[in-house]
Amino acid sequence: MTRREKIIALCVGGTLGGLGLVWAARNVVVDPFLEVREQIAVEQTKRVKLKKQESNLERVKKDWAELTARTLAADPEEAQRRFRTNIHELLERHGLVNDPKTKDSKVSPGAISLDKNGFYKVPVNVNTTGTLKQIVGFLCDFYRQPYIARLDKVTIGADKSVISDANSPRRSSTNDKRTRSRTSRRSSRRRRTSAPIGPDGPVLTVSITATTLVLPKVSDIKPRPIEELVELETGSLLHELAAFNEISEKNLFKPYQPPPSPPPVAVAPVKTPEVKQTEPVKEPSPPVVKVDPRAGAGQLYVRMTSLLNGQPVTYVFDENRLVDPPKQFFHDDEIDDGVLLLIHPRGLVVRVTAENGRQTDYFYCLGDSFADREELSPELHPEVWLAIQDEFPSPDSPEQPLRDS
Repeated sequence: MTRREKIIALCVGGTLGGLGLVWAARNVVVDPFLEVREQIAVEQTKRVKLKKQESNLERVKKDWAELTARTLAADPEEAQRRFRTNIHELLERHGLVNDPKTKDSKVSPGAISLDKNGFYKVPVNVNTTGTLKQIVGFLCDFYRQPYIARLDKVTIGADKSVISDANSPRRSSTNDKRTRSRTSRRSSRRRRTSAPIGPDGPVLTVSITATTLVLPKVSDIKPRPIEELVELETGSLLHELAAFNEISEKNLFKPYQPPPSPPPVAVAPVKTPEVKQTEPVKEPSPPVVKVDPRAGAGQLYVRMTSLLNGQPVTYVFDENRLVDPPKQFFHDDEIDDGVLLLIHPRGLVVRVTAENGRQTDYFYCLGDSFADREELSPELHPEVWLAIQDEFPSPDSPEQPLRDS
C-alpha cells in the first residue's frame, strides 16, 4: 500500500468514524433532549388549559349557585306547593279569586316531568274569570317574581254576544216598522242573556299554564332555594309597569264609546252701537255650506267580510286612524253616503239615494277603497247582481223592504 492509499484510507476511516459519532450523539443525546422538550411544551399547554378550566369551573359553580337561589325548593313537590300558594296570592291580589272556597278549582297542579338534562318541570294550571285590567295586572306581577318561571299558555275569551251587541251600530231610524221591531226584539234577547259590562270592559275567561323549574343536584354545590319571595322592580318585564297600562286603557274587548264633545267656548258679548234708521236693513243670509258626505273615501278600505253570530258582517279600515281597530258594519247600516244593502264574499253593495229620490246601487270591491266604487251592473258584476236579485226581487224599487236578518 502506497502512502497515498494510506492517506485516503485514513480520511475515509475518519469520515466514517465522525459520521458514526454524530449518529450516536443524535440518538443518545439530541433526540431524547428534543423529545423531552416537546413533552414539556405539551404539558405546559395542558397546564394552561387546566388552569382556564379551573377558573371557568369556579365561575360555573357561582352561576349555578345563583340559579339554585332562584328556585322555590330542591324537591319538586315542595316547589309545586310553594308555586301554587304564590299564584293564589297573586290572583287574590288582583281580584281574580272572589270566593276563597273555590280556590282549589281555580288553580290546579300539573304533572311534574323530568327532561333528559335532569331538570324538573313543575306546571300549575289556572282557570278563572276577570276583566282585562285584572288579568294584565296579574301577568305583570307574575313576571316580577324572583324565582325562575315562565308562562306556557295564556288563553283569553269573551262572550261573543256581549261584544257583538255592544260594538254593532244600531239600525237606522229611517228603517220601516218591521225592521225596528225586529231589532228591538233581538237586542232585548241579547240583554237578557248577556252579562253586564262594567267600566273596565266585559268579564273575560282566562286559562293559564305556568311552569317553574327545579335544577338537578350537583355534588359540589349545596342547593339554597329562595326563602322569602320579594318582588323585583321589573323582573323579566321588558318595559316599566306604567307602559302596560295602555293595554287596559285600549281594551279591545271594551265597547266603543265616542269621546266627549268639547265644552262650549264662552264668547264675551260685543256691544254694538245703536244706529237710527228710518227703514229696516235686511241682513244678508249666511251662505249654505254643503258638506261632502264622501270626504275621505280614499282612506277607507273594505278589508274583510265574515259571519258574526250568524249575521253577515264587514270590516272597514280607516288609514287616518291606524291605531283604531277596523269598524264593523252589518246589513242596513249607514255606510259612506248610503245604506249597506248586501255583504257578499266579493265585496259590498251600497244603495245611495239622491236628493231627487233616485236610488243607485254601487259595488265596493273587497280590498279596494271607497273611492274606487263602481255602479252595480250585471255585465261587470254578474255574481253580485244575481245575489242582489235573490235578496230583492226588485232591487231598483225604493219601497223594497229590508231583509229579515
